[in-house]
Amino acid sequence: MRGRVAAENRGRRQRRLAMHPLPPCPSPSPETMKQRSTRLQLPPPVMGFAVATETTRRRAFGLVAQAYTSITADDFAAFVGYSVEEAVKGVVSQGWQADPNTRMVMPQKPDPPPVSLVPNEQQLARLTDYVAFLEN
Repeated sequence: MRGRVAAENRGRRQRRLAMHPLPPCPSPSPETMKQRSTRLQLPPPVMGFAVATETTRRRAFGLVAQAYTSITADDFAAFVGYSVEEAVKGVVSQGWQADPNTRMVMPQKPDPPPVSLVPNEQQLARLTDYVAFLEN
């Protein structure tokens, strides 16, 4: 049933197009093509945008270093928005390891932030103040 209805609809469409054919599309003139190509050119990069992009890429490097023990060079390049060659150069410059045979990148884990140690006397004074506050 469906096949017959589809065939009838196709036949109607073909008859309608035969009665009212579409005019052929004119090919664009060389002047029109030149105008189109000049319209597609991108403006020079804005300095603030370039800085924001580099900041985002540095952040992406840091996130990959925290999250992965190894990642393929292709995935890493897509993640940071570089070509594979540029990404591998950036990885090596940061002290990471890159294996050309397996095309894997091994990030170097970032150093943990230093823990500020509060002297014991200060901790005792804080605790005393807190307990005194709760008692009152």
